[in-house]
Amino acid sequence: MPFLGLQADDVNVALRKPVTASSQQEKFPASNVTDGVISRKSTWMSAESARPPHILDINLERYYDINRIVIYTGIPENELTEPEKGKAPGFWSMKNFKIQYWDDANWTDLPDTERTENRLDKLEFIFKFVWCPQMVSQFGLMNLKCMVRKRLICLYL
Repeated sequence: MPFLGLQADDVNVALRKPVTASSQQEKFPASNVTDGVISRKSTWMSAESARPPHILDINLERYYDINRIVIYTGIPENELTEPEKGKAPGFWSMKNFKIQYWDDANWTDLPDTERTENRLDKLEFIFKFVWCPQMVSQFGLMNLKCMVRKRLICLYL
């Protein structure tokens, strides 16, 4: 299913950008998080044997003013199997993470983006320029505790 959640004036600058990860499964490479597809078949999963933290790095290839980040995690409701439907809401979502940006010298935490015990399948972070670095060329996602299942990350101008 193609990603259809954009408004006319939104630009997802992460779309098809290079992605690296601390680990990945062969069937679920890190490049899936920027492919624009929201589906359980198009997801990134850290290697089963990998130990946390699990790190995902999106290289935007140039500088951007970012004002919104949208992260889709878990399994789309319409793709849940019968046994999966019996789990508590948010069971399949990524639970513990924080978002960082590269400031040309260090990875820096984006304020108010660390989550623990997340139960949402879609998270949206909106930034005012006071909180967002003026120019960003790389974003990172660090999962703090468990194996990662991530469907899609969108970064908007």
